[in-house]
Formats: sequence, structure tokens, C-alpha cells
Amino acid sequence: MRFKAIALELRLWHGPAGEVRASVRPVEGKGEVIYFKDLESLCAYLKQAEEQGFWVKPEPPGLR
Repeated sequence: MRFKAIALELRLWHGPAGEVRASVRPVEGKGEVIYFKDLESLCAYLKQAEEQGFWVKPEPPGLR
């Protein structure tokens, strides 16, 4: 299986109570924007995605 790098657009801002909030979306194509209420949620999401191979597309089947 080959690995493919994916560029993500990460936005950080301060919420009304001073907490840091974040959103993530793929740069290429039309991906959904995912919002996070804090940085811990963002880190947990990225770690889970890495463990599941979420960002990796399967290798295309060869000629038969």
C-alpha cells in the first residue's frame, strides 16, 4: 500500500470564552469542514484517523 500526503486547511480561533477552537478540511477537492470545540478534540480526531488509515487511499488493482 502506498502512502499519499494530503494537505489540510487548519483554522484556529478564539471562542467567546477565550477557548481555542479549530476547523479542518482537505485543501484539494470538496471535503467537508469538521469543527472542534478544543484542541484536545482535534488531536484525538487526527490520531484516530492516522490509526485507521483514514487518509490513505487503497492501491488500485493492477491489470489482470
